[in-house]
Order: sequence, then structure tokens, then C-alpha cells
Amino acid sequence: MSARSVAAILVAALLTLFAGRASAHVIGLSRGEYTPRGGEVVAEIAMRADDASLAVPGLDSDGDGKVAPDEILRARPALEAAFFDELEISADGRRCSPQLGEALVDPPDGLRLRATYACPAAPSRLHMRFGFLDRMPSDHRHLATVHLPAGDVDLLAVLARAELDVDVAGGASHGFL
Repeated sequence: MSARSVAAILVAALLTLFAGRASAHVIGLSRGEYTPRGGEVVAEIAMRADDASLAVPGLDSDGDGKVAPDEILRARPALEAAFFDELEISADGRRCSPQLGEALVDPPDGLRLRATYACPAAPSRLHMRFGFLDRMPSDHRHLATVHLPAGDVDLLAVLARAELDVDVAGGASHGFL
């Protein structure tokens, strides 16, 4: 069984453990993939559309409980502000600037956002602050994976622990940080 499979099982077990039996509330979970490439960091965030609607009021503009491609197109500036302006990435202590690329429906009920952060130089250290968690319910979880040449670094970020420091030349985290 691969390390990624074990990580997915662990996350599912944690979510099951923290979900109340009689509760109708679903704990929100988003997934982030972060890949440094020279002087850029590519960031891709996937989440349920209803979670995104909590951070961007009016995203589901027709109120049908689904987010359509035309609604995403209209909400692009708000999505960029809510997620990527609030996701702070610094390379060696200098802030990187985001530019929203794609914002797409991710079937069956999801949303996928992609941005490229332009950094002053290729980083040796990255600092990430998942500020968009401030806009989400307090029990929202963000599973962040930073893809590095020597292996992945994983963090289950929550509102109380929303930052990650990564040595880009370093290797895999061999589990969650």
C-alpha cells in the first residue's frame, strides 16, 4: 500500500472520528497541492462547492444548491480574493504574488481552483499561511501537500494551526506534520 493511500485512509479515519453520530453537520475538507517550480509555486485547491460558497457568499447565485460554470466565471474575482489572496506564500521571507489560473467545476459537487504564485526567486524555504481558513467554519480541515523533488510534505491544516514551513531542498515528511 502506497504512502498516499495510507495518508488518505488516515484522513478518512480522522474525519469519521470527529464527525458526530447524530450530527447533520458535515466537516469541511479541502485539498491543496503546492508545487514549487523555479521562481513560481503552482497551487491547486479542491473542495466541495458548498464549502466554497461559505467563503464566497453568492457563489451559488441562483440558489439551486449547485455551482455552475457560469456562476464560477462571475465569481472569479471573489474566489481569487477569498482563497489565493488569503493564501500567503513566501519564498525565503519574501512574499509571492498569486495569479488565478483556472476555476472549474469538479464533478460531482466540487470546485477546483488553480493559481500560480510568482516569487522573487527560486526558494530554498517556503512559508505558507492558509489564511482562507479564517473564512471557513472553525472545524474545516485543509489537507496540504507540497510536492518536492525529494518527496512530499503533508500537513493537515486547521484554523488553530494554519501555517507550514518547508525546506524546498528537504525531503518527504513521512507522515503528517
